[in-house]
Amino acid sequence: MGRKPVISPVHITKLAAIISRCNTIKTACDATGIPVRTFYDRLHRDLHFSQAIAHARAKARQSLIKVVKEAAITDLACSGLDT
Repeated sequence: MGRKPVISPVHITKLAAIISRCNTIKTACDATGIPVRTFYDRLHRDLHFSQAIAHARAKARQSLIKVVKEAAITDLACSGLDT
């Protein structure tokens, strides 16, 4: 068996950036060449890594909530019920 892939600080930065743009963990792993299993192993044993990913996921949620709120305002304005 080969060595497990290493998640370097550069990988962490790239993973966090991809996730913060509302991409899935799998997409981020595929884009950086990190196996999903390695990602989750590291997530459970490395506080710095888990904090970086949690921050990225929070940014993604904020972006998604903003989109939903803007769509709701647009839908309400289009419905004529906003008056």
